[in-house]
Amino acid sequence: MTLTRFIFYFLFCISNTTQAINLQSINLQETQLTPPTTLADKTLGTAFSIFGSTIAVSATHSESNRTGSVYLYDALENWRLTAELTSKELDDNFGRRIALEADTLLVSADRDDNQRGAVYVFERHLSNRYQWQQVAKLIAPDAQAGSQFGRAIVIADNKIYISAPLHQQGKVYIFNRNENKQWQFESSLLPEDPQALRFGEAIAKEQNTLVIGAPYTNASNASPEHKRRQPRFTFSKEAILDLGIENGAIFVYENHDNNWLYHSRINAKNGESGDHFGNQILIENHTILSSVKQKDIFDDLRSGAVYIYKKQNNRWLEEQLLLANKPKIGGFFGQSITMLKDSIFVGASKSNLSGFNSGEVEVFSKNKTAKTWETIYWQHPQQIASHEQLGLGIAVSEHYFLIASKNSVRVFEDLSNQNVAANFNSQTNNLQLNDVYIADSGVFKANLKLTKNNDELLLTLINAEIHPNKKTSDIHYSKQTGTLIIPRLAVQKT
Repeated sequence: MTLTRFIFYFLFCISNTTQAINLQSINLQETQLTPPTTLADKTLGTAFSIFGSTIAVSATHSESNRTGSVYLYDALENWRLTAELTSKELDDNFGRRIALEADTLLVSADRDDNQRGAVYVFERHLSNRYQWQQVAKLIAPDAQAGSQFGRAIVIADNKIYISAPLHQQGKVYIFNRNENKQWQFESSLLPEDPQALRFGEAIAKEQNTLVIGAPYTNASNASPEHKRRQPRFTFSKEAILDLGIENGAIFVYENHDNNWLYHSRINAKNGESGDHFGNQILIENHTILSSVKQKDIFDDLRSGAVYIYKKQNNRWLEEQLLLANKPKIGGFFGQSITMLKDSIFVGASKSNLSGFNSGEVEVFSKNKTAKTWETIYWQHPQQIASHEQLGLGIAVSEHYFLIASKNSVRVFEDLSNQNVAANFNSQTNNLQLNDVYIADSGVFKANLKLTKNNDELLLTLINAEIHPNKKTSDIHYSKQTGTLIIPRLAVQKT
């Protein structure tokens, strides 16, 4: 099965069973992003961020202290490389993390200035949507050498959350955008738990919930005395001796009256020393995910696992443990994770399905009857070669799905009329704009009437509505230039 047919198949399954992705047909097109001429020895796809039709892709070196690059591609330009962002430093690890929201792009450099760390803020140019300019360089107000400020970053609702996991036990800083659109330090979070260590190695946020990973935290019952702990999993052969050193933990905060208050600590059931649970986390659809890519499953060492948590009676409880459909030694199931609505995507970059370390991506959907997560597809495309490590990174949005490997970044998009940006009915002369994004205003839906007056074509607004909670759209309108960009127009002929 080719990779394109694989994507056709699993998206078809999702759209007909769970409605997890807004792709309603199998009319999908695969594109491999063109590697930049400046890529050199960097690996493209070490981090992703998608907003609307724009994809930000970072490229970093295998040596973590060297500077990287961030490349921006745009669907409106047939995935042409539209911009490249770099740092003037040589050893700041620029591009380790990126976060894109609307017209703002964050790029971390957690080894800048003797590992004090920094986060660069770029904004899209008002008159040229493909041009980005640096507007700020954020640093910790109490910066310390070696703290690695910028290890994790999140941008949401005009606030930026930045971690420095090596600042003592770890620390998370919050910046906000003031009335003059300048970023300023607002407050910080320190762990209340004395066991927390590397607090802020990962951060995730959804609405009024902030989730912070501390993967080097010892188990709550860790002790210098040997203890016979519970079996690693229900299918383990026997109980094992484990001290619970560096099991890892996740700390949950909730926002009350614009203040983040500590809510709870999440520990993995049957955790083991060295799991580093909380190293990679996300929260989506009121669900917390955390992967442990080196988790031992039976005799399949470092096969990997993904933990799922749901909130019940004001407590975050483990709902299910996801395992690879076919666990493999060193498969690194959980190397990358993402979620959209009721679908979970997991990369296993060192799976051997199509050759040694060829990699794979599994897709899980929730069975509404059994209320469990089940595999609906796992892949082994023929053209994925040994050592390609498919699944090093994955990202998904309503219209695009990205998979990174060691050698390429593949983008899949739906070209069906149901998801095009605009429709024109030649019988009624009605032009329907499904979503129009206007910077600093929001996203609108509009219906217009096209009429001809002598030699002029006139558009008359019939009705419009605003989407106050929506922040992404393929159609862009610039108030400064008066330019309306429609990437694809479906024409309904009579």
